[in-house]
Amino acid sequence: LRQLLRSRRARSGGAPLCGTWSLLGSLSVAQTLAGQGFDFVVIDREHSDLSTRDASAIAAALAARGVAPAVRIPRLDRDGKSVMRALDCGCNTVVVPNVRNADEVSRAVQASLFPPIGTRGCNPFVPAASLTPQFDCAAMVEEQNATAMVVPMIENAEAVENIESIVAVEGLHALLFGPFDLSISLGDGGIRTPKVEQMISRSVECALQAGVEPIMPVFGPDVAAAGKAAELWRERGVVCFTVGIDSAFLAQRSGAFLQAVTS
Repeated sequence: LRQLLRSRRARSGGAPLCGTWSLLGSLSVAQTLAGQGFDFVVIDREHSDLSTRDASAIAAALAARGVAPAVRIPRLDRDGKSVMRALDCGCNTVVVPNVRNADEVSRAVQASLFPPIGTRGCNPFVPAASLTPQFDCAAMVEEQNATAMVVPMIENAEAVENIESIVAVEGLHALLFGPFDLSISLGDGGIRTPKVEQMISRSVECALQAGVEPIMPVFGPDVAAAGKAAELWRERGVVCFTVGIDSAFLAQRSGAFLQAVTS
């Protein structure tokens, strides 16, 4: 995803990058999503019972279809091992939920990179090493340091307050927004109120000014509403989006067919 973002930003005009979320943990569903033309899929381990082994299998299936795999880890631990394990399993992009300040983001970034620029431990026998010559630790270090990416989620009021220092963290390439949790942290019950939208807008502006790519989730009661939301953000410089999630796609389409038949 890091290379996709770089090439998309360098290109004037054209379609944005678009990814979606995989919550169900099904290889078949992930492969189906990959076949729809998404640029990337985020495997959600925060809100599911998926293991690292599950994520590795899904990541391999996505990569085989030419889709960039990413994984959202359950949490950032003190020593950064959660980031290392996610990268080792074959996902070059790690989404880190609920960060609050630049220190946490810096710790996550450091955990994604090998020394001397980071703290990640090297094992040339893990799935991530399959992109380089077998058992070549030096090649793995070079390839992974050039492609691995941590994407912190801005989804609480404290993170928005600290957004200037967060986007200034060295080695940060992108961030992702969690509007539902941000709204809840403000006491708004998950609703995207004008205040929530204002906080997200400010964070997007700060990110773009710092050369950090904002990844924007788009939602809507229907396809047209989601498209309109994406269009508005594209006018403000956003070139990467996530849309929907596998469980919602299943519920919406099955519900629509059921209603069509029974009404």
